[in-house]
Parts: sequence; structure tokens; C-alpha cells
Amino acid sequence: MRRVAHFIALSYMASIFSSTGFLRRNRKLNKLALLLSISGLMCGCGGGGSTQSTAPAIIVSLTPATQTTLDQGQTLNFTATVTNDSSGKGVTWSVSGTGCSGAGCGTCTYPSATTAIYSAPTPVSSNLTVSITATSVADKTKSASSTAIVTPPPNITTTSLAKGIVGTAYSATLQASGGAGTLTWSLATGSSLPSWLSLSSGGVLSGTPTTPATSTFTVKVTDSSGGQSGPLSATQQLSLTINPTALTITTTSFSNGVVGTAYNASVAVSGGTSPFTFSITSGSLPAGLSLNPSTGAISGTPTAGGATSFTVTATDSGSPPQTVNQALSITINPLLAITTTSLPNGVVSTPYSAALQSTGGVGTITWSESGSCRRD
Repeated sequence: MRRVAHFIALSYMASIFSSTGFLRRNRKLNKLALLLSISGLMCGCGGGGSTQSTAPAIIVSLTPATQTTLDQGQTLNFTATVTNDSSGKGVTWSVSGTGCSGAGCGTCTYPSATTAIYSAPTPVSSNLTVSITATSVADKTKSASSTAIVTPPPNITTTSLAKGIVGTAYSATLQASGGAGTLTWSLATGSSLPSWLSLSSGGVLSGTPTTPATSTFTVKVTDSSGGQSGPLSATQQLSLTINPTALTITTTSFSNGVVGTAYNASVAVSGGTSPFTFSITSGSLPAGLSLNPSTGAISGTPTAGGATSFTVTATDSGSPPQTVNQALSITINPLLAITTTSLPNGVVSTPYSAALQSTGGVGTITWSESGSCRRD
């Protein structure tokens, strides 16, 4: 409005000068009045004038921006960056979650207008997914969120190990629950494994036992929490017993004996831990024979014939001891005797044949002559 009034005033002055003839007598002044009029017009209308500039939009971003996994009760620091906020008022914070509500999702404290310390709830029985959101104070339509996964602390659920056997490959996978992120297994400080056994970072105990023994050691599992206090660990003491190779009685049969003839045989075993002890736990040995409990030898002179069945039990010296049974039998034959006492008569120049008979003895019976069967 002021520019328009200025233009009107200049135009009025120019018209006065022109009407009085003053400007007609002075052409230079006439031109000056015209220029002033044009200048006033340009100032009044702007000739396309300047446009009002628009302020850049506010942008909110968070650090950390990616998902973070932490254990119950741990804290996590967040920083909000508010770009193009000339007011410097910062942000407001909010916490929400899946499977939780209110303080059950955790809480935030605010050291400054753009920082927050998130405290995870405790205890938690299963994983919670929590969203932490920062909203611009200057423009409440602008916000940014980041996610935190809250887990129970790590806990080793394996409390005992299956026994192994010498010479047989051994493998056992340790189990754990809870823990943030990836779980890594190791031995606790000061603990050691038998030389034949190894533990992988995935929790697999493996190897081939070389000697019977019981070993005690402590394993540790560590999570990968992103909380301010860092990863958490849990430990568990375990015992592993390696038994000797399975005890087996390898004797499955005995040779026959003969009445009145000294007899010797042994019960043989494999595996187990020596020394061994032997016993007859059912049935009985043939009359005249006995079992040595330390060596497993059966010896003596049989006094009666016949087949006798019995069960031999072998026990080793392992801890705990192994025991194995084997059903066996021994046949004692009577003394070898020729039962043929007479032969049929023959005829001159006619082929002769007669079968001799015997009883008793062991194995194949071989015949021979003693003296001469011919008469000249």
C-alpha cells in the first residue's frame, strides 16, 4: 500500500509540473518526473516480485536402527537424530510390544532431549518383541522406530550324559534354553576334557574313548546379547563315564570227555575290565570236574558218563562291573570198549566180512590189529 501511495504522489507531482508549464521550459526536469513515475510503478507492482521460501521437512532417525537382541533386565541406549528441527526441542519416546503391555514391555529414561535408555523387563518366560519409537516434538507426524528382542537368560538344560564304551565312537549334543542371539559353547575356565574328547562351539561332545574312566568337567554357554552389559553365560558341571568294551563269553561249546580220563577246558572272554571271576550259576558240571573261579578253567577226571548242561557267569572288575552269562554243556563218554566178542565162521575161498563194534571213547574210532589173524 505504501508503494502504491508513493506512486500516486509522484504521478500527481508530475502532472502539476506539466500543467504549470514549468516542465515544458525545462526538458530535463520533465524526463526526471517521468522516470520517477516509472520507478514508483515498478516499486508498487513488483514486476513479478520475490516468492516466499518453504522450510525443509523434519526427519527423525534412530541409532541403533537395526533389531537388537538382549537379555531380560539389560539396558540398551538409543539416540535420536532430528534433522531440520530449528527449535531444538528433540523427541518424545514410547515403548510398545508384542506379548506385553505397559511396564511389562520395559521402560525408558531420558538423559537428554534426544537420548533414551531402554530397560528390558525382568523376568520374562519367553521372547518379547518390543518397539521403541522416537517422535519429533516440533512435528508429531515425524517419528522413527527400532526393535528389541528381549529373551530369558541362557540356561543349560543338559544335566547328565549317556555312558560310552571304549573303542566305540561317542557323541552327545548339549542343550540350552533362553539366551539372546547365537549361543556358543566352550569349557569353563580351569576345566578340561579327556584327551580323546572335544567340544564344538555348537555344543557337540565327540570322540572315541581309549580307556575306561569317569571324567568330570564344566561346560559354558554364552549368548550374543547386544545389551549394554554384553553377552551372558551359564555353566553346568557334567560327568561322563566310559565303560570298557562289552564283556562277552566267547566259548560256545566244549569238547567231549571220557570217564576216567583227565579233562581240561577253559571259559574264554573278551572285552570288559580284567581281572575276571567265573562261577556256575545254574546246573552243574559233570561229576569229577570243577571250575577255577579266577581263570575260568574246567578240569578234573570225569567219574560218570553222560551230557551235562550248566550256565557259566563271568564278572569283570569295572565300576560298575559287567556281568555276562553263557549256557554250555559237556558230554562225558564212557571208556572205549570193544563190544564184539565173537565173529561168524567163514568158508575157504569165500570172501569174508564182519563189522567190529565198540562203545565209549571220544571222536573217531580207529581200528588196528594186534598180532596175526592168519593161520597157516
